[in-house]
Amino acid sequence: KNMAGTVFATVGTTKFTALMEALDKEELQAALSAKGFKRLVIQTGKSTIVPQKRSSMEVSTYQFKPDLKDDMLAAKLIISHAGAGSVMEALRNRKKLIVVVNDKLMHNHQAELAEAMSEAGYACSSSPSTLLEVIQGFDSQKLTPLPPLDLQPFAKTVTELMGVKEEKKRE
Repeated sequence: KNMAGTVFATVGTTKFTALMEALDKEELQAALSAKGFKRLVIQTGKSTIVPQKRSSMEVSTYQFKPDLKDDMLAAKLIISHAGAGSVMEALRNRKKLIVVVNDKLMHNHQAELAEAMSEAGYACSSSPSTLLEVIQGFDSQKLTPLPPLDLQPFAKTVTELMGVKEEKKRE
C-alpha cells in the first residue's frame, strides 16, 4: 500500500547514534521511498551524526524544537526512540509507528514498552540493526489505532477533590 507523504524520525532529548546511522543509509532511505514516502524529517537530539540525503527522498534535520507535535501531525509514519513520551504522543495522534529500541541501554524498560505496544498491535518494534527489514515488511493495515483516552475517571477524581457533589440522577 502506498503511504505517500512524510516520515518523521525522533530521538527526543537523547543521543541515539545507532538510529542516526541507520537513517543515514541509502538502503533504508530507498526502502522508505519504495513504500511511497517522499520526505524524511529527522529530529537528531544530541546525536553527532546528522543523516544526509542518500536517495530520492527529501531529507531535513534539526536538533531540537520546543514542541514536536506539528512534525508528528504532518507525518504518515513516525520512527521513534522508545521513550514513553514520544511513543504515547505518536499513538495518541493516531500515527503509524515504528519504535526503535536502543539495545545499547542497560536495564531496558524501553524494550518492554516497545514489545508491549508491538504485541498489542499498536506499533512495530525494531532495533537499529533490524530497522531496514521492519520498514521493508511494514504494513500499516496490520496496526491497530490506540483506543481513545477515557478522561472520565480523571474528571471524576478532580470533581471529588474540588468538593463538587455530582447531581444524583433521579430514577
